[in-house]
Amino acid sequence: TSEFVNEFLLTRKTILDVGIDIQQYPPGQRRIFYEMSKIMFERKTFDFSELMELFNRDGGAVAIDRQALLVDEAQDLTNQQLKMVMRALSSGATVFLIGDFSQGITGFAGASLNPMQDAINQAREGGFRVSEHKLTQNFRSTDAIVAASEKLLSPDEKKNRGTIRGTGPGEPVTYVHLEDEE
Repeated sequence: TSEFVNEFLLTRKTILDVGIDIQQYPPGQRRIFYEMSKIMFERKTFDFSELMELFNRDGGAVAIDRQALLVDEAQDLTNQQLKMVMRALSSGATVFLIGDFSQGITGFAGASLNPMQDAINQAREGGFRVSEHKLTQNFRSTDAIVAASEKLLSPDEKKNRGTIRGTGPGEPVTYVHLEDEE
């Protein structure tokens, strides 16, 4: 059924992208994963997660010296994507990670809660020069919206983020708190 296929693909993506060990899954799910992977291989069908895994396993150069790799929304890098970023750096490319530490969404799937910081740490450990630049101007939101959104951040996130300016005063923001039904 399509529900089964969707569940398989989500599980497969989680295993390959995030790097979760297949042995953590119950035997029935592991068997399904292996059988479906075998069928995909026999039919020469690859999804993006599999292509990333094969690419990283291959070990070839991601980029050559003096090329640049720009990674937008880097706060959502998966483990497989982070491996590719590090390979590009090792190949001599200049890597630019653009993202907002406070907007990461992949932690729920077992990925790092802060893949951008992981990339920075790995680059430094590898002997690469790292420069961090904080943007202080939000060109999409008014000052009122920026102030309202910052009320949702933890003190550490606010400290790491620094002061952000919006596009101007703006209309007041109304907060609505919705309770969970449970």
